[in-house]
Amino acid sequence: MQRIIEQPLGVRVLNDLAEIHHRDAVGDLLAAVALFALTLAAAFAPVAQAQIQQARGKATVPYGGRSLTPDVKAKALQNAQLKAVEAYYAEAGESESTNFDAIRPKIIETPDRYILDTTVLSEDDNAGNQQYTVAVRVSLNVANLRNDLKASSAVGKATRSERSALAFLFV
Repeated sequence: MQRIIEQPLGVRVLNDLAEIHHRDAVGDLLAAVALFALTLAAAFAPVAQAQIQQARGKATVPYGGRSLTPDVKAKALQNAQLKAVEAYYAEAGESESTNFDAIRPKIIETPDRYILDTTVLSEDDNAGNQQYTVAVRVSLNVANLRNDLKASSAVGKATRSERSALAFLFV
């Protein structure tokens, strides 16, 4: 009479020692090495850096006259967007924040190159103090910001002949 053996998928059970010789030892070893290699690759794979980042900014602009004008609103919105870019660089660290000053005029001149979209989070028209405040969340094109930062750095401005051929000196 033949025995019926139920085994879970992928799990082998040896009924007697004679079955040890019938297993595929090389195949099992290769499968284990492949699984280990995939696990290792997944653990040490570099994390992709996002090219779009969110940042928040807030600006208050005083205005004269009796009422708020569209020009004052536009100026406050532009100032809030610039504050959001400043906040992004402030979070990035001291050296990034220092480099930001070099490209600030470019950002003011062409904000659409660096700011993909703007969402107004809150607006406040304080007529008593004649101040308009706006808070925004912007999506920054980090790739363009980084490229312009590199181009405006001392190394980026140097011509090919001014650059050193030797990058490191080993002593």
